[in-house]
Formats: sequence, structure tokens, C-alpha cells
Amino acid sequence: MVFPSVWIPLINSLTSMYCAVCMFSFLGHVAYAKDLPITEVAKSGLTLLFVAFPALLNLLAGANFFSVMFFVMCVTLGIDSLFGFMDYYIKFFEDTWPWLKHKIGKPWEVLIITIFTFIWSLMFCVQGGMWNFNLFDANCTHIQLLTTFFLESILVSWVYGQHKFSELIFIRTGDRIPKVLVCVMRTFVPVFAFIMLVFAW
Repeated sequence: MVFPSVWIPLINSLTSMYCAVCMFSFLGHVAYAKDLPITEVAKSGLTLLFVAFPALLNLLAGANFFSVMFFVMCVTLGIDSLFGFMDYYIKFFEDTWPWLKHKIGKPWEVLIITIFTFIWSLMFCVQGGMWNFNLFDANCTHIQLLTTFFLESILVSWVYGQHKFSELIFIRTGDRIPKVLVCVMRTFVPVFAFIMLVFAW
């Protein structure tokens, strides 16, 4: 089961890069056609998603079709993220408190997590919801996330040790981390994370 965990993030990253190239090419074309700086074509965050891209899609032939496809993509991305979050929460609770799986059962565990996350997310639906969203967006997704990424790449690969990590994976899955991936995790990932952190600062 190690190889799917290698190929899925790789394909995901390549797809993200492909999307970024397409979107920024589109923004660059609009900026060139309207003779505007790229910073004036679109802003970041919700403005980019709900104002800039729909307006830009309106410039294409078959604008209605592409607009529907764009928002269907946004909905499916949200659903996919929810599956990822729920899976993470369930495995975290089961690994931390193994008795929960036998005492409560997975359906009740999922229901409790769903109710808790629903109540927690109500803060984004109240009158000051946009302020709450911007607070989380500004303080959880920039320097802090990149710093965590850099420190994690150093701690797992060099401090904790790649061989111990490989042994844990072998105990859980019966597979070992390929040597090529070990080399990538010890060299490329920390260097890449550090470069990203420097550019972010």
C-alpha cells in the first residue's frame, strides 16, 4: 500500500500545477487583452473564485457550459475535502483511543464528528462570518503552514529517522518505503520546503 501513497500525491501535485498554469495563462491573456496589470485583473481568495473567474469565463465561447462546469468542479472539490477531513478525524480518534471503535461503533463516531464540525462551522454563517473566515485564512494557510511543512520534513527525515518511519509503515502495511522515495524525502523535500518558506517571507 506504499506505492499508491506515492503516486496519488504525485499525480495530485502535477494536476495542481497543470491547473495553475491554465488559470494564470487565462488571467495573463485577459490582462494583456484589456491592457491592465495582472494585479488588477483578479484578487485572491473568495473574490477570485466567485467574482473574477465567473467574469472571465463569460469571455469564452459557450460561457454557460464552462460556468456550470467550473462551479460543479468547486462543489466536487469541497465534497472531496470533506471526505479527506472525515477520514483523518476518524483515524486520529481510533488511533488515539482504540476503545472508541468497539464501544461506540463507526456510524456513531461519524455522526458525532459530523455534528461537531457542523456546529463549529456555523461561525462562518453568522453576520461576522466573513471576518471569521478571513481570520482563519490569514493565520492558518500562509507562513504557518509552510513553517510546519518545513519542520515536519526535517523532523521526520532527520530527527526521528527515515528507517524508524519505514519500520512503522512496514508494521502497519507490510511494505517498506522505496529507497528512491527515502532519498527524495531526505534531500529534495526539505530543500523545496525551505525555498517555499523563503519566498513566502
